[in-house]
Amino acid sequence: MKILVISDTHGDLYYAEKSIKKHKNEIEFVFHLGDHDEDAKELQKKFP
Repeated sequence: MKILVISDTHGDLYYAEKSIKKHKNEIEFVFHLGDHDEDAKELQKKFP
């Protein structure tokens, strides 16, 4: 199982989205460790 861990997005999801798209066929889960819970909610909408 591969997990992608992302943190410290501070409202800028450009690199988080780029990483998820790059590894989408390899990973099963994405953990967002902060800083904004709105960032995690936005990523969840884009990558359910």
